[in-house]
Amino acid sequence: MGVQNNSILDSIRGKSAQKIIGKNLLVKKIFDFSVTQYVNQEFFFILCTTSGLIISTSVEDVQNDKTGYLFDLEVLPEIEENYFVNNFLNDYIVFSNKDEIERINKICSSAAEILKIFFENDAEYFKLLYALDCIKNSVIMCDKDANITFANSTCCKNLNIKNRDEIMGMNYLDAMRQTGTQIRAIETNSSDLKMMEVLKTGEATLDWAVRMEYKNKSNHMQLVSNDMYPVFDGMGDVWGLVEISRSQQQEIKQTQKIMGLSAEYVFNDVVGNSNVMYKKIQLAKEFAGNRGTVLITGESGVGKEIFAQSIHNYSVRNTGPFVALNCANFPAELIESELFGYVQGAFTGASKKGQIGKIELANGGTLFLDEIGEMPYYFQSKLLRVLETWMVRRIGDSKEIPVDVRLIAATNRDLTKMIQDGLFREDLYYRLQVLTIELPSLRERLEDVPLIAEHFLKISAKQNGHPPKLLSDNAKRKLIKYNWPGNARELKNLMSRIDLLYKSEIIDGETIESALFQKDSRLRLDSSKDEEERINDRKNDIDMAYANLLNEALDITKGNKKDAAELLGISRKTIYTMLEKYNVK
Repeated sequence: MGVQNNSILDSIRGKSAQKIIGKNLLVKKIFDFSVTQYVNQEFFFILCTTSGLIISTSVEDVQNDKTGYLFDLEVLPEIEENYFVNNFLNDYIVFSNKDEIERINKICSSAAEILKIFFENDAEYFKLLYALDCIKNSVIMCDKDANITFANSTCCKNLNIKNRDEIMGMNYLDAMRQTGTQIRAIETNSSDLKMMEVLKTGEATLDWAVRMEYKNKSNHMQLVSNDMYPVFDGMGDVWGLVEISRSQQQEIKQTQKIMGLSAEYVFNDVVGNSNVMYKKIQLAKEFAGNRGTVLITGESGVGKEIFAQSIHNYSVRNTGPFVALNCANFPAELIESELFGYVQGAFTGASKKGQIGKIELANGGTLFLDEIGEMPYYFQSKLLRVLETWMVRRIGDSKEIPVDVRLIAATNRDLTKMIQDGLFREDLYYRLQVLTIELPSLRERLEDVPLIAEHFLKISAKQNGHPPKLLSDNAKRKLIKYNWPGNARELKNLMSRIDLLYKSEIIDGETIESALFQKDSRLRLDSSKDEEERINDRKNDIDMAYANLLNEALDITKGNKKDAAELLGISRKTIYTMLEKYNVK
């Protein structure tokens, strides 16, 4: 080819040759056939795609043959000074010596005419194949050697590939290296590709979860589930496979939709005209415009979740999920898996598919942790770390997942006293109370009570299918005089019972008094229940204190139970009994 032709080969890059397949292979064969029709002597040309993949050359020397390598198109302006460049079929480029212009034009014209016939006959095939571009999931096809035969547009986008032809025929591993994509299986924490096993065994694999990381996007990562199906030839041998991948973010969105993770209440749902409540609503609206963590305090039944949902719906995150978790409803050993989730086989009894944690489900939205004062002491440090880094690690996993979550917490407990009693971490408290709202009790806004009572009567009437009852002036005075230890929740229950049990359309003061002080047997409550609940709450506090103490001792002694017993001044037998009683692992 001469010195001049050798210089063009210096612009060719790549460590290994890419397999020529599909449309590129057809173009190569037709072009090579056309060359034989017009050339009977030494003739230099290079045929490549517009992305630079060389699919044919006139070089017959195996050592110098660059078919399957990539041509550096950045030097194209320089090459055009010395070579004739023909844009062939708009998708291909032909380089040849300038004294061969007439001949190369005839070759290109002949090849184009023949290819036109093939493309017209294969039009329906290409329509079917490229219809896969309409699928939002990633679809990729490989042959038995894991060379890529097709990739839809979603796959190319996920792999940061601008031109599909660039990876056609490339080995899957080479494509990963070229695009800077790293894949690691979540189940095995291995970088070995599961598709190799599918190609070898011919057995399909479903829901194979992997973590995809990108060298050119240091903070970007995707959790992806893959379904891999082997493709067999007419003899029953594995010819290749089809891999369909979907981001777990889609699964998370689907789970959010199924679980109904949305906030229903808005600030207009807060009933009351009192000045104190007006100020709280205005403060909450101001907080909604910030990202900072919100701590809502107040007695039980004052409407903390209504405020939490209203803040979410008033914020820019209102289109995202609202995920609520009541910390008092989960045993200490389950709260970690509920919040963080877990991978397959993380512990005995774990779901085979693993589980997405509440924090991940709240990604892009709001996480509401109600009764945060009931959160186990040992777990509080783990929550604190998430609040500081906004990275969550599923149980049994080695990698952390970045999340974008706004936290709202609520409690009816005195957290400062709990800190003094060793039941709540001081550093977590200061991390939570960035923005604090203390909601007033009902007795602090008694002027709102009649309005709220009528609101509850309307709700009950609608549920029971009859017109709403009305409160007499005397009934309103009776309601205002009461102390309401159970706040709005107590008022709601009272109005529901009255609506069900009294047939009169007007509720008078005597009815309210009978209901409040249990003079009417129809409304009589178990008076021992409140005392029993207070005793149970106190017992729970004591149990939590002992559990926290045991956890702290085990942390200090790095899990050594004998040293922990000595530190606490108890026998080894006693500490084992306590560990079992208070469910400390």
